[in-house]
Amino acid sequence: MTYDELIQETRNEEILRLSDAISMVEDLIVDQYDEYEDDYENSRQKRLRNIGDCFDDIAIQCIGDADDYHNLSVAYARNDMYDQACKVLNRGLMSMPFSVDLLADYIKYGLFCGKEKLCAEYYARLQEIPRDRWNWRAYSFSIDYLLDQLNRENDTEVLSNIKIDALSHANAFIKNIGVEQAYFDKSTVHRAFNEFDEEHTVLLTGFELLKVTPKCALRLAVIGFDKGDFENAIIYLKRCVGTPRPQPDIANSYAYLLLALGKTSILLGLDSDENGFTDDEKTVEGIYRDLHTAIDNGLSGVHKKTADATIKTLAAQTGIEYPYTDSDDQYDY
Repeated sequence: MTYDELIQETRNEEILRLSDAISMVEDLIVDQYDEYEDDYENSRQKRLRNIGDCFDDIAIQCIGDADDYHNLSVAYARNDMYDQACKVLNRGLMSMPFSVDLLADYIKYGLFCGKEKLCAEYYARLQEIPRDRWNWRAYSFSIDYLLDQLNRENDTEVLSNIKIDALSHANAFIKNIGVEQAYFDKSTVHRAFNEFDEEHTVLLTGFELLKVTPKCALRLAVIGFDKGDFENAIIYLKRCVGTPRPQPDIANSYAYLLLALGKTSILLGLDSDENGFTDDEKTVEGIYRDLHTAIDNGLSGVHKKTADATIKTLAAQTGIEYPYTDSDDQYDY
């Protein structure tokens, strides 16, 4: 089904099948080529908005379940079209007002497009649902919602209550689901209130209890790196890059960059003889391999400049040339 066929069928029959909308939106998002780039009314972005606007029309019957509404809203959110994501979620919540996923999604995406009033209403509604029906999104997005309020409140009592509620969600998240995100979210609450020792303790607990903890490991590595504890930072970073996942929780390019920088800091901090670092050729080659991997995985911006500067420094200090040819058209994942 083409875009024109989808819109015409929706208008003529006043029926929109969410499965068709999901396929069309995902195709439009994946297809970065836009033959109407200079004609907004026919552009890819406008087509995406037109599909989302269908959910404003009450006369159109939407055919799908909560998962369909969730998946379509996620597709829009991944394209930074949070207003369209919220239109989809609002329509779903009209018929499924206590859907945990749709309520959680809204309080996450609504904050990005000025829907604070509805976010507050849906957050309150989500709190009415028994915790045995909550999933990871309900816990994690509720914590995100509360921490966002720190930017909107200055009353001491209100801030104290936000902290109490956020930690309550985090503790229940750990107890009832116990995935890495639960530990990471609790550590984020502590960091938001400048409780850095508590943050480190929670991260370390998650790292030690669970086998797959890329987010906790990366944050521990950053903390160690900032303190100059490169040895431990490298241990944490190896956990990050050593557990590939179908949907990565972290930017592998950044993890490999930190890994290379940690090794470089240790190498260049050692005393060398007048002939340079000839005894450390394998170490340098390993660092170069990490830097190449980082760049090849989409390193960009200031991080790419840091990688380039590190390569030049290593080559100058060790006399060992960088053996890779990196493409100039890498993209950031």
